[in-house]
Amino acid sequence: MSRLRATTNATEQANLCARLRTVAGPEAVPVLTPLLQDPLTAHAALHALEVVPGHEVTAALHAALAQATGAVRLAIVQTLGLRGDPASAAHLAPLLGPSDPALLAATSLALARIGSAEAEAALERAWIRLGPQGARLIAPAVLLLADMRRSAGQTSEALAWFERLMSSDQPAAIRRAAWIGKLRSAGPRLLEEAAQALTGSDPEAIPAVLALWPEWPVEARTALAIHALSRAGPLTQAAVLAHLEYGAGPETAPAVRQLIHEGEPPVRVAAIRALAVVGDASDTELLLQRAAHGVGAEQEAARWALAHMAHPGVTPALIEQLRRASGSVQLELVRVLSARHDTAAVPPLIHVVRTGPASAQSAALRALIELAGPAEFAPLVRWIAEVSQAEVRREGVEFFQRWLERLDPRSLDPSPLLEAMTTTAGDTAVALHQIAGWLRHEGVRAAIRRALTAADPARRSLALEALTQTRDPALLPDLVRECEKTQNPKQRARLFEAAIRLLSEHAATAPESEESRVTALRLLAVADTPALRRLGLSVLPRFPHPDTLRAVEQLRRDDPTVRAEAESASCQLASALADSWSPAEDILATLAAEGTTPAIRAQAADRLRQLHSGWQVAGPYRVQGREGPALFDVPFPPEETGTQQIAWRTKPAASPNQPGHVDLTDLQPGDHCVLYARTGVYAPVNLPVLLRIGSDDGIKLWINGRLVHAHNAIRGLVRGQDHAPAHLQRGWNTLLVKLTQHTAGCGFWIEILRPDGSPIPDLVWDPRGRESQGP
Repeated sequence: MSRLRATTNATEQANLCARLRTVAGPEAVPVLTPLLQDPLTAHAALHALEVVPGHEVTAALHAALAQATGAVRLAIVQTLGLRGDPASAAHLAPLLGPSDPALLAATSLALARIGSAEAEAALERAWIRLGPQGARLIAPAVLLLADMRRSAGQTSEALAWFERLMSSDQPAAIRRAAWIGKLRSAGPRLLEEAAQALTGSDPEAIPAVLALWPEWPVEARTALAIHALSRAGPLTQAAVLAHLEYGAGPETAPAVRQLIHEGEPPVRVAAIRALAVVGDASDTELLLQRAAHGVGAEQEAARWALAHMAHPGVTPALIEQLRRASGSVQLELVRVLSARHDTAAVPPLIHVVRTGPASAQSAALRALIELAGPAEFAPLVRWIAEVSQAEVRREGVEFFQRWLERLDPRSLDPSPLLEAMTTTAGDTAVALHQIAGWLRHEGVRAAIRRALTAADPARRSLALEALTQTRDPALLPDLVRECEKTQNPKQRARLFEAAIRLLSEHAATAPESEESRVTALRLLAVADTPALRRLGLSVLPRFPHPDTLRAVEQLRRDDPTVRAEAESASCQLASALADSWSPAEDILATLAAEGTTPAIRAQAADRLRQLHSGWQVAGPYRVQGREGPALFDVPFPPEETGTQQIAWRTKPAASPNQPGHVDLTDLQPGDHCVLYARTGVYAPVNLPVLLRIGSDDGIKLWINGRLVHAHNAIRGLVRGQDHAPAHLQRGWNTLLVKLTQHTAGCGFWIEILRPDGSPIPDLVWDPRGRESQGP
């Protein structure tokens, strides 16, 4: 307050007022009141004063109101309204004049917020005195006052105001809000008032009723709907029918049914949809006829209603009608039962599959994909075993493929299928063996393997058909053996494609599987056409291993027909292996120089740049019973001179622009261990440097064998946590980092700067150091 008295700067005064708002009491009133006369500070002062309790503030605002004009006066009026002191009504009432519309609106709202008898009387006098045009300006305030009276239980006073606001002279929004207020105040006369609103002449009454419709009990909605559907105009009828979705009693149904037959088109559509809520089983026949033979919106409404009818007797009624239906009605019933997702419909749907016409049969099969369960496996197998038409059989096989993808194979008893496989022949047997291929079940697996070794060529051929369709990863070895054995090129191609498909699916869940890698190489060895070799190459990058890369490289060199695909696979494999297998880097260099496409050359070159910007990592090293910090001074082979046979693997930097930033978390070193990292840094001249170092957790750093920094810590990595001076010699310098790992994350960030902290642009980082070509 002392600073506020002392300053005349309006900006500083406004800032001080904002701070005073949180702490000011009555003692601040003499300091803040003078600011009300200056338009530059009045709003800030009011903002502080409006939360200060006490009559002193109100009196000061009254005095200021008498002197203020324009925007400041409006702001004081609003503040008095927010404070709600009844004593302000007498000071505000004289401002309810027509000369200043903005002041009139603000004053009326302030009086409404005060809500005292004196304030209400002032508003009533103004309503009469101002006439229709002036009343429109104060109508929002009157609406607020009326709603306050209603909330306080003063229903008669509230209704009197709502009635005034429903005058045709008022804007539509005001009239609608007044209707809502009147209906909420109606009490036991609600139905009478709402019915009058729905059938009266005020167009804003109907939206008011519909806005409140969800709030009313179902009994009220039911009675009101019956009244409106028999007396209101078409637009109101359609609106009420749409609002039946909020619930209504079955007593509404007769009026709804009558409108389906007698209403105008939009009303008929709404009435049909309303049967989903108020209809019962007796309405299904009517709706089915409209769904089967209707057109446009009525047909769609009937289908929607049949799918969503909640009455418990609807599904049994539909099933009963399905037993005797035919033609378009039968097809519609199948669609409806599918849309209702009720498994009680499964037996009659299977009956349609067995006996219905083609269109209904197809629709029933589509429904059974989602509805049928394991119990239906046997009857559906019996059905397809009896099918004689080729097109129906093909559709049945497609059904089984999609259906079995949804089911858990462990829940199925394959006995009916196995029996049918041995008792059928020709195209039916082929179809059954295709279905068998999609079952991941030990019994089916054993049957296929027995048939593969059978003396009967026909049985063996059927088993091979099952293999070409199989989704069972346990049959992958059988697929590979048959690929290797067969002399039939077409058969080999089908078996090869099936094996690659299974291998891809298995690799997605177990990419490190040694068995899968060997399988992929066996398949590549039998690929005797460019098409098969391309297919084999497509899956090999999923199995990064030196043997895989060698096989791909041989194809890249020897087979020009698949060179592009081999280069792509080789680049992917070499990129994955380059961190741990040094020949992969040479392959990347070859691809960067000799790749047949710009994309391959760029991809290989990018990976090489990443490798050369990184580090080489060794470890983790541990000592039984010691935690990370206790390992800080324990020397391990990478820091011992003369130590050989250390397994270093490449670890790229986090970014080529941040060569000293390395995240080692993805190496999964575990807890309480030590990792080492090394790289080379080329300096064009001898120079002193400043090292800025961050680490997770403890870190030691040697440059050219000299320890330049050590900090045993348990911490997360933050850039620049430590600083240390050092010296780089002209040429290559070797950096060796020892990092202790406690728990959680693991990594470090080393920046080499000039002593003043500025960057050194001519440094080159390369883990190969002197072994590289160098600058």
